Amino acid sequence: MEEKPKKKYEIADKRKPGRKPMREEDKKVRPKSDRKPGRPSTGFNKKEYDNSHQHKGVYSHVEPDALAAKNRAFSAIEYIIENKIDNISSFSHFVKAFTLKRVSLIRVRDNDNTYLPIYLLIILVQNFHFSAHWLLTGEGEMIQKKENTDND
Repeated sequence: MEEKPKKKYEIADKRKPGRKPMREEDKKVRPKSDRKPGRPSTGFNKKEYDNSHQHKGVYSHVEPDALAAKNRAFSAIEYIIENKIDNISSFSHFVKAFTLKRVSLIRVRDNDNTYLPIYLLIILVQNFHFSAHWLLTGEGEMIQKKENTDND
């Protein structure tokens, strides 16, 4: 019988030729307790959070006042579109005018677990003269009266 030529490495090892063979202890599967730790834990355990949280599956809670302020801001945008202020006739046009991300604003508008972005508040107050007090609290006039700066 002819003998087959010996390979440079054993098939069980499955390592490239020229590399050191695996140690016997590395070939064995180690129990989890002996394994090296991987990525450090963030400390957030979803199961524990679900069990301890009043609203299962809800990971953030927006205060009712903040939610109302967000709704007022989006109603202000609707007011701008309806009245075509500064020739803005659609939500897409509003977004393009201020180089905002349309999808991000729609997610904020439709999701009750998100806060009002501060940049949206700034745009409404500085460019369209909405009252910051009204946007945040709902009290007072919606649009600020333009002050007369003439010295006549």
